[in-house]
Amino acid sequence: MKKIAIISLLTSFFIAQSASATALPKVGEFKFAQISGHGCGMTLWKPSSANKNRYVLFNGLTKNSMEMMVNGKITKFNRVKASGTVFYGQQTFQTFRSQDGKITVDVAVKLGAKGEIETVAIKQGTVTVKQNGKKVTIPVVGDAGC
Repeated sequence: MKKIAIISLLTSFFIAQSASATALPKVGEFKFAQISGHGCGMTLWKPSSANKNRYVLFNGLTKNSMEMMVNGKITKFNRVKASGTVFYGQQTFQTFRSQDGKITVDVAVKLGAKGEIETVAIKQGTVTVKQNGKKVTIPVVGDAGC
């Protein structure tokens, strides 16, 4: 009887582990109060977002300040690559890796009009999150500045 219970328990564990390993990464929205970064930098959100003040990504001016909500938790990232046009400590193409090395995020944006006071609109972009060989791409808009 004990052997059957142990085998059943182990089978359930391995099924749960393989299901989480094959699931797409889930990108959530957050409010600024949920993250440690604020102020100058780049903020991105879904163009269709019905919730104001809900964001997909924030990357400040300080090194390794990018934060997102992935799989239900706020995750910090380090920038590992950047190219393209430079604006407010950002570049139009950036790659970030989570601090535990398990998640990679590619950000590609197109700049829009400059604002009145040290800002620029991000008229279009994508955030691609890769984890466990799976990826999800989210369209974004936003702004950057100080």
